[in-house]
Amino acid sequence: MNYRNLKIKELPPKGGRFFAGRDSDHVSLYAFYKGSLDLPVNGEDCASHPVPTGIFNIFLTLLLFLPLLRCSESRAASCCGRNAATPTLIVGDDRAQMNFTLSGSGFVANASSDGVAKFEGGDSKFAYTYRWDGAILLEDRLQAGLSFSVVNQSFNQGSVQETYTGVGDIKLSLGYEVLPLWSYSSWKPQGFAFAMFNIPTGRSTLDSETLLATDVIGSGYYSLSTGFLLLKKWKIWDVFLLPEFHYSLPREVSAGSFNFVQRPGVGGSLGLGVGLSPGGGVFRLGMRLQQRYDQGILSVETSQSTEQSGPSRSSCDFGLDLAYLFQPNATMMVSYIDQTLIGSAKNAPLNRTVALNFQYRWPR
Repeated sequence: MNYRNLKIKELPPKGGRFFAGRDSDHVSLYAFYKGSLDLPVNGEDCASHPVPTGIFNIFLTLLLFLPLLRCSESRAASCCGRNAATPTLIVGDDRAQMNFTLSGSGFVANASSDGVAKFEGGDSKFAYTYRWDGAILLEDRLQAGLSFSVVNQSFNQGSVQETYTGVGDIKLSLGYEVLPLWSYSSWKPQGFAFAMFNIPTGRSTLDSETLLATDVIGSGYYSLSTGFLLLKKWKIWDVFLLPEFHYSLPREVSAGSFNFVQRPGVGGSLGLGVGLSPGGGVFRLGMRLQQRYDQGILSVETSQSTEQSGPSRSSCDFGLDLAYLFQPNATMMVSYIDQTLIGSAKNAPLNRTVALNFQYRWPR
């Protein structure tokens, strides 16, 4: 929406305008062996541990930044972290925006079916992701977005070393502002409905051609996601809520003389976060959680009509963001994302990610 056509008394209070922050599209560093849903743990493994809760050490690190914060009357810095389940959305008074993200992810553990994280030792699994996101208004409340990434992934397992670089999945999105801020309200949030279509341009476990599946950087399935993003700000505080639902289309796979139909089924996620902009200024400290769930893949052998269902998968992202609005239309943000700290994780890889994001916006 455009605030320029409103009367002065109808504008939000200082610091009341949102800007979309972005983080990495967390590329899974967990390579399933072909024909198996579980990756054996190799090397010198630590004993199985419950997911740790060393969250306070991270907060102590962030406190070191507090003396650098200078309060001002300018607009608040970026709100709402970016993740794989969220499309690119313009949430401020802008006609277009562009995001570039550089992230590094390291695989650290594998969550078993009983929710126990087994941490690896010896093997090295790492990926650099270069991601570009763009969005543009089609009309006052309707927008379209595009996202793609290039991934450089490396696995070292004993004497075997592999490296692969390729293009990940492409995402197309549409967003509509269903709850615009025509006037300021102390309780009413700003709300967006979105739909996102995933095009599986990156190699998946079904297409892998390497021994350690180092070339697995995509989902392997066309999928459709839909959800809502709700935002609310009170002076120096902001919160967001992000429910999302997705469905992946079946895919036919051939293995020798056998033909299979892989049915990934449905999944969803629920994200929530809170942010603090001291003095309503140019810095923002944010914390967020996003719990994800995916149905197990059903594999159907077409000639004999036999079925085999894989286990469901779940994981939880815990993220910390530090954003800086260094120009009226430009933001830098540093993010740390950890999947080993909080929430439920089963049958899933657990990664730690550090990301650096730059966002530029073109005002209306």
